[in-house]
Amino acid sequence: MTPAIQALMATALLAAAPAATTKQPALAPTRAPATAPAAARSAAPAGGPAFLPTRLDGEPWRLGGLTGLAFLEGQTGFALRGDAERPLAQLGPRTRALGLVSLGTALWSTDERVEPGFGIVSETKGWSALFSVIPAVRLTHQLDPRTTLYGDSGLGLAYAAADIESTVRAPGLPEVRTSAGASGLGAVLRFAGGLSYDIDARLRLSAEAGLAFHYGEVRGTVTSLLVGAAWRP
Repeated sequence: MTPAIQALMATALLAAAPAATTKQPALAPTRAPATAPAAARSAAPAGGPAFLPTRLDGEPWRLGGLTGLAFLEGQTGFALRGDAERPLAQLGPRTRALGLVSLGTALWSTDERVEPGFGIVSETKGWSALFSVIPAVRLTHQLDPRTTLYGDSGLGLAYAAADIESTVRAPGLPEVRTSAGASGLGAVLRFAGGLSYDIDARLRLSAEAGLAFHYGEVRGTVTSLLVGAAWRP
């Protein structure tokens, strides 16, 4: 190889060396931008609550009536109740709080005849009645556009009255007849729950089970099973 050719090769090698040392690898990491794009920043959640409770002003009252059975100390009676309810607040997309006033009565009757033997006959007849006025709060949860689950809790006043007459007859002896009556006023704490179904925008049907605890001069626990209807003007 001539000296001229060797000099040309050396010059070419020296020119290629800087380019080889400064070439960046194909997968070299790049530094992330300091700030996210504007579209990404605008898509971030604001962090506020999904729902805020609101008052319901101006909605009309709904009037209704229920009837069914009332159970007290092993006796089964007849129950009748009238309700007036009005929405108070929207607690959630499907949950509401309502104000409720109930006027109710329950009636029981007694008619017993006992023959212990030897011609002796004992008869007992009587009745008892319970009247109540209960303001309450009702929470409702809509299961679908027509069906609603609800629960009540209320504290009110109760008045009870009773009258019993007993007659005892025995052969050869005069008839013995006694009677007694009593009345009293007390407090009542009621819990109830039920299911309602809207026939249309105004008419609603419902079924309910409840417990009422009585204190004061009126004592006892009344269990009730009621069905009814309500109407909104």
